[in-house]
Amino acid sequence: MSQLKHIKIPYKKDTPAPPKQVEHSGKLSGKKPLQILSSTGPCPFCNGQSLQDHEIDIIVAELGAVQGQGKKDDLFTDVLMTCACDYDHKGHPVGVRGCGRSWLQEVEVI
Repeated sequence: MSQLKHIKIPYKKDTPAPPKQVEHSGKLSGKKPLQILSSTGPCPFCNGQSLQDHEIDIIVAELGAVQGQGKKDDLFTDVLMTCACDYDHKGHPVGVRGCGRSWLQEVEVI
């Protein structure tokens, strides 16, 4: 994944539709069914990179293999992301990182 140039936008706690699609990947840790997904990728609003942990419930299924779509090892999940980049966004609350925007992100589990 190439590094995108950060866009200096003011902090705003909001959940608009993302202006572009971005790719995120993540790794699982912990014991099934509850696991931690550590995902990384850019914010679709400010392009800042962030690493976030999400507690997710893993249900093992091989629907892709049954339907002939993709490999049976492919796993994607949707998580609610909130920008947590390390850039300073004008107007951000003390102790808060990122531009404040949230979005639903598809994460490829690798």
